[in-house]
Amino acid sequence: MTLPNVYITGIGSKLGSMEVSIEDIARRFQLTSAQLRKLQRKCGTTRLYDCSADESIEHCALEACQVALKNASLSPGDVAGIYASTGGPVTEHMLPDLPRTLAQHLGLGDIDTVGMSMGCVGGIDCMVAVRDRLIVDTLEGRSARYLVVCGDQPSVIHSAADRSTAFLFSAGMSVFVLSNEATSGYCIDKIRCVSAAGDPLSLALRNAFTTPGAKFEMHGEAVYEFAVRTALPMLPRLLDQDVIPKDAYCIMHQASLSILRQMAVQAEIDDTLMYYDGIREVGNTSGASVMFGLEDAIVKGYVHRAPRVFLGTFGVGLKVGAILLSPVGDPANVVGRSHSLA
Repeated sequence: MTLPNVYITGIGSKLGSMEVSIEDIARRFQLTSAQLRKLQRKCGTTRLYDCSADESIEHCALEACQVALKNASLSPGDVAGIYASTGGPVTEHMLPDLPRTLAQHLGLGDIDTVGMSMGCVGGIDCMVAVRDRLIVDTLEGRSARYLVVCGDQPSVIHSAADRSTAFLFSAGMSVFVLSNEATSGYCIDKIRCVSAAGDPLSLALRNAFTTPGAKFEMHGEAVYEFAVRTALPMLPRLLDQDVIPKDAYCIMHQASLSILRQMAVQAEIDDTLMYYDGIREVGNTSGASVMFGLEDAIVKGYVHRAPRVFLGTFGVGLKVGAILLSPVGDPANVVGRSHSLA
């Protein structure tokens, strides 16, 4: 059975406006210059971002929504629903949640608003749900567009004393516009996400309601093993492939430079077809990292190195997700004529 097509027709992103110096973090942990260089070779980050005192992750999400709608040549009234994923208690309110709050800011009333799973696969989780919704809309004769919103403010849920996360994560939100009609953008050829075997407590966030002041905990070695031993072999199988497609530009979750490099070696991905700029220039933005990555790779022209694009994610909850995209018309239209992550 051939299902109706679903497309990405607009992308918008917004990082926290406060640039965080890697050197300042190193001084906080009293690292020597040699220790910092070694850590940077492992992590890959050169700078990170956080929300300033007068902004919130909700403000970043709203601005990203507005940019994505503009790039898709849509107005807020064209939106049928908002699906969002954030990594825990980072927004001002638990209720109303982020998608309902965004709908209010956009002046939208009777639309579908859904808060979904957290973490590094959260964006793909939302996209799977929206893709299925759009297929139903098409079969029932409706033209529809939805916003997929994903990102985090790690400084809220990570401990400032935790060296394992201090050099990796940035605050930011990314938004995809998904539609069942398109003249340009990217067609979602295949998409799937599943849970995997392993120790889910290697990436744990305790319940802030029961444990006041609870913070995210990450066990680096276990995460590395999960990424390269478990997640990497699963990614192509999610798309009914034996290996990651050789005719696709690969944008993996920007976990760390060492993980990305090991994945490239293990999967025999040519370096010119592997995206590294996100972890180097932006840092790990959790579930938004492949969304930031696609936007950045389009702007820089990297996606033209191959006829298709592969997005692979893995992380919190020991989930793994993958998407295979093919261009429609001029795919660069999804980022508009101007572009700025910051």
